[in-house]
Amino acid sequence: MLLDFFLRKHKAGVEVRFSDEVITRLKKYHGPGNVRELENVVEQMLILRHNNLLDIADLPPRIGRSPVRCETILNLPDEGYPLEELEWEAIEIALKRCGGNRSKAAKYLRIPRHILIYRLEKRSL
Repeated sequence: MLLDFFLRKHKAGVEVRFSDEVITRLKKYHGPGNVRELENVVEQMLILRHNNLLDIADLPPRIGRSPVRCETILNLPDEGYPLEELEWEAIEIALKRCGGNRSKAAKYLRIPRHILIYRLEKRSL
């Protein structure tokens, strides 16, 4: 009931709903807060949402969204690879996945937007 109430309170006339997986995660979350914290989580999800279905990707990391881990995410050569190049490749991929939107790319990379912009400016020097 609280989730629906907070959606109605903050959605500003847009039809938005939670995925079943998000509802399950929120039910399992035993955070330090109270109803106000839950409202803040819902408001944050609404502000940063990707579409009208609030999914796991919209959850703040503290709620239990675990990063995807995969053995094949990096395939580094035996002789090594420069960290700066890895960072730049990650930034390029994030920008492509987010359609060039720097705010979304920063969220995707889990860094503040100003850090992403700094790194982009540093690379173009």
